[in-house]
Amino acid sequence: MVESQPSMSIDYIEDEQKSVQDRMNNILNEIRQKDEFINCRLQIDAYNDHNNMIKNVIQERRKALDIRYDQFNIKINYIQISIIVLSTFSGFIQATSKFTSIPENYILFMGVLISTYISLLLSIAKYKKYDERKERIHNLREQFSDFLIKLQTRNDLLDTWKADNLWAGRKIDEKYKLWNDLSNKLDSDYDSIIERKQQLFCEYEKIMDSTNQTIYNLILKQRELKTMKKMIKLKNITNKLNWQDNKTNMEQKEFEMNNI
Repeated sequence: MVESQPSMSIDYIEDEQKSVQDRMNNILNEIRQKDEFINCRLQIDAYNDHNNMIKNVIQERRKALDIRYDQFNIKINYIQISIIVLSTFSGFIQATSKFTSIPENYILFMGVLISTYISLLLSIAKYKKYDERKERIHNLREQFSDFLIKLQTRNDLLDTWKADNLWAGRKIDEKYKLWNDLSNKLDSDYDSIIERKQQLFCEYEKIMDSTNQTIYNLILKQRELKTMKKMIKLKNITNKLNWQDNKTNMEQKEFEMNNI
């Protein structure tokens, strides 16, 4: 009798856990059948769909701005590095002129040539307004990022209401009233979201002409295609490794069974 007590204790605990889990499932099932919960979930799905639709469009334009920013960054870096290298080289030639056999006329000509080229680079950069355009794109990128964060915050808030566990322990009417208050607040924010979206798109159109948009969209699609190919390749490798592991495990089990 004494030896059977541990087994009875374990069985009792398992039965209690199962009973608690069954009760939890019953409560959640009752909640899922309530009209208030169903209406809430339908509205949440509608909010999420709308937010995600705006997010996808914003993210595409944000990526295009990244490409545009990188192009200006490369041009500016090329100009700055060229100036640094040429200035250093010119100074080195002039400082070591007494120790080399280079004619003085050549050194003077090289100095004038380098100075002229540096002035040309600076003039082109100023004429093209590279720094101003780069800064403008940078600011717009930050505004797009802030807007994406705002949309994601709304989705995160909505996701908390999707959990049926959140509705347990409180009266459905009270919980539904809280949701209606939140829903009214979300609705009131829609006008500002649409207005902000229009402002961002207007600024985007000023920076990106139709030709650039077409080029960058093509670049983004090519990148997505390369990423998909890499993902497919990685998935195939993973599946192959899993298949080999399963095969090894099966062979090991067969070997153990045969040696019993």
